Amino acid sequence: MAEPIANDWKAIHDRMQQIKAEQVVYHVLRCPQCNDRGWVTYYTGSRRVPTVHICDSCLNPEESPAPW
Repeated sequence: MAEPIANDWKAIHDRMQQIKAEQVVYHVLRCPQCNDRGWVTYYTGSRRVPTVHICDSCLNPEESPAPW
């Protein structure tokens, strides 16, 4: 039963193209600033103290809790 599927090169090729297209869409939709975490860490001051702010780009659309 697996042999006809394994020998169907067009179906395999089509499925691989579909997987690649899905991966591209997934990466395009991710926020470039916070990587879909909703929070961005900034380092301020001379002691490089980390502070966390809501992402300016996506504004934390899923209302994720702060990471601290």
